[in-house]
Amino acid sequence: MGTSDKLHPEMSVPPIYLFTDGSFEFGRRAPGFGWVAATPDNRVLDQGSGTVADDGTRTFAGEAGAVLAALGWAVAAGYRTIYVHTDLESLARHFFRDRERGSHYSRRLFAFRQAHPEVELVVRKVSSAEPLLEKAHHLARAAMCPVDRDGVAELPEAISIARGLEAVSRAA
Repeated sequence: MGTSDKLHPEMSVPPIYLFTDGSFEFGRRAPGFGWVAATPDNRVLDQGSGTVADDGTRTFAGEAGAVLAALGWAVAAGYRTIYVHTDLESLARHFFRDRERGSHYSRRLFAFRQAHPEVELVVRKVSSAEPLLEKAHHLARAAMCPVDRDGVAELPEAISIARGLEAVSRAA
């Protein structure tokens, strides 16, 4: 049994693998995100997508939104050993460095880490050709909001994650 296959000693819950991706395209106001949750043998358990407000970081906002939404799902489902798979090499540092002057989403990633010390979090850079990361990418691209003819993003409330993430933070 490899280290990634071991059960978390306190929870007796197997680890969860989260594949996350964000997407941004000029002409669309809201970055999209997608995530896929899978077992270590790549059996898909759940997935999600939506949009986040662009704080000026564009694609990073989508990437961080994907991770925050997936982590919120995983923690609420009782997982405590979480592997985040992403194609964004710099993502891990946002969890472990306090960035007072960082972007809104950078601060949220760090705040998640501080609020959940019980979670064993491993962030892995994987190839964008990884099938489940590719699935997350397609979810992110599909979630990006179109812009109406006045240049205003059409943001259906059902795909906004802000309220859901705040609820997860308050519950912790």
